[in-house]
Amino acid sequence: MKIKITIIIVVLVLLFTSYILVLRQPLMNYCCASEYRYFTSPDKKYSIVVYSTPQFFAMPGSAGDATGFAQLINDKGEIIQEIDVDMVQQIENDFIHWSKDEVYIQQYVTWKLE
Repeated sequence: MKIKITIIIVVLVLLFTSYILVLRQPLMNYCCASEYRYFTSPDKKYSIVVYSTPQFFAMPGSAGDATGFAQLINDKGEIIQEIDVDMVQQIENDFIHWSKDEVYIQQYVTWKLE
């Protein structure tokens, strides 16, 4: 009887842990992220907002290596696109190239503008 209870507890813990690991990034994106950088298109119709997500463990000197995500937002405040970012400090003004119909984030993505 004790073995069955132990097995059930182990299975429940494994299921819960798997569930948390799968949902961790989306949960971190929306509950704990903080704005890291903000860029506006030359015509002021679009913005790119880069968010950093908290790190539970970081080696000394790696504070700038935070992961996060970037969102393309229109002038109505609607999220048009979103990508995950390995290191938020890599996205700088020099790495964002705006044109009339698209925006290119160097090393990451090209988004079509509506």
